[in-house]
Amino acid sequence: MEPKSLLPLILLGLAPLAGCGADFDPYSRLKTPRVLALKSDPPAPGPGETATLSALTFLPAGQTASYAWSWCPAAGDPNQGYPCALEETQLRALLGGAEAPAYDLGTAPTATFAHSLPPAALEALCDRNPQTNQALGELAKFIDCKGGFAVQIRLVLRSQKEGGAVETVSAIRTLRLRFGAIPANANPTIDALWAVDPTMRIDDSGASSPALPRGKKTPIGAVARETDAETYEGEDDDGRPATVRERLAFSWFVETGDLKFGRTSFIDGQVPLDRATRNELQPELLKDYDRPASKVVVVIRDNRGGVGWASGLVNLEAK
Repeated sequence: MEPKSLLPLILLGLAPLAGCGADFDPYSRLKTPRVLALKSDPPAPGPGETATLSALTFLPAGQTASYAWSWCPAAGDPNQGYPCALEETQLRALLGGAEAPAYDLGTAPTATFAHSLPPAALEALCDRNPQTNQALGELAKFIDCKGGFAVQIRLVLRSQKEGGAVETVSAIRTLRLRFGAIPANANPTIDALWAVDPTMRIDDSGASSPALPRGKKTPIGAVARETDAETYEGEDDDGRPATVRERLAFSWFVETGDLKFGRTSFIDGQVPLDRATRNELQPELLKDYDRPASKVVVVIRDNRGGVGWASGLVNLEAK
């Protein structure tokens, strides 16, 4: 779920969303069960660290959900839904008999992943020498080691309204296991959401949130910290070693109306944070959306696997 580069998001973030016809809703509008983001804390666990996995989900009113978490060290063909390309017995053999976490991570709303894989064994798997390639065989093409040993985290969300059919949504993200001198990373955060102007904050219940006019564009925004864009030793846009700063991408979601931007981005020296954290929302008219409030959700991601989010309710004028 984390893109290799945020450059495509810049193009999306700086252009208004195209108008949508009556037959479908824009991606940013929340109506059906969704998994909007998967987060790991820490984003890239080092040897001996345990990552806590959590999900940002959306469920329509009256629906309940169950969770099923799993992981895999080698995600298969994307055209087939990224099936696990390596069985647990094969993984143990490649690790020289060392134990690894069970692929099944449980059915709680959150899960944990213990990075107990031996760093020396991971480095050997990442070493593209003839002996390693022979041991991996066809699996070699699924091994990704840039920035850490990449494993796949999968969440299957099953939702159901009382007496209704079960709906299933699957989401995956890449979790990079650090070894050697790979630097650690921290999750970026969103401190608050606002509407109308930055002094009018959106709260979880909507009790003190401002009321937005229907059918009219109103400014909304997020409060984020520029210091969350960390500096690290990486590569520039041309692939050359350099000291670079993280880029931050923001994804915006609402239950009603149209957003000016579905995605925005902060790029140091190119796109300021104040621009990346502002948007506009035009709620639907009462005849199209008769509920008195709308959920607003903003997800923040950096380009090293860090994820955070914030949500709240904005009130809507009755007329």
